[in-house]
Amino acid sequence: MKRICTCLLCLILVLAAVTSFSSCSIYGQRRVADPSYMAARQDVLTAPRPTESKDFFFYTAIVDIDAGDHVRTLVCHFDGTTELHLSTGEVYAGLEVYDPAIVGMTQDFLKGLSQNTDYIYWQDKTSLALPRTGCHSIYAAGTQGIYHLSLNPQKIPATPVSEIYGLYMLLYEAVTALVVENTSP
Repeated sequence: MKRICTCLLCLILVLAAVTSFSSCSIYGQRRVADPSYMAARQDVLTAPRPTESKDFFFYTAIVDIDAGDHVRTLVCHFDGTTELHLSTGEVYAGLEVYDPAIVGMTQDFLKGLSQNTDYIYWQDKTSLALPRTGCHSIYAAGTQGIYHLSLNPQKIPATPVSEIYGLYMLLYEAVTALVVENTSP
């Protein structure tokens, strides 16, 4: 009887472990991502280039930041429009209206990407995977297609990549502060 109880307990523990890992595949994509979130990421990057964006090599970018059980995505446009999307389906849009400094930070980030294209690689439009655990991904739509850069914040070398990281983290912190400020009771 004791042996049967021990086997049942082990089986329950194994099932609990498997269930906890089922929200992520071995490739780092979360199955829990809301379908509208995944479609929005794709739509942002595959939209036609706006004619007014001629001064920008990269005119749109998304920055996916792993947050454990979900992904936080900054959507950045050449005109300074910035949004925060959560893979759970929540969207915070129009943040630049609350803080005009967001416009400049967004444009600085896109220009910073443009100045460091040696570190950013062309990406197939059909493979816009979410970041691996602990990593961040940048997808940028530019004059020659979509480009990708994957970063592990714990292992960023002292190169222009650290400058790119600094630019989007400043923007992310400002956006996060606005979201908290505007959603608090």
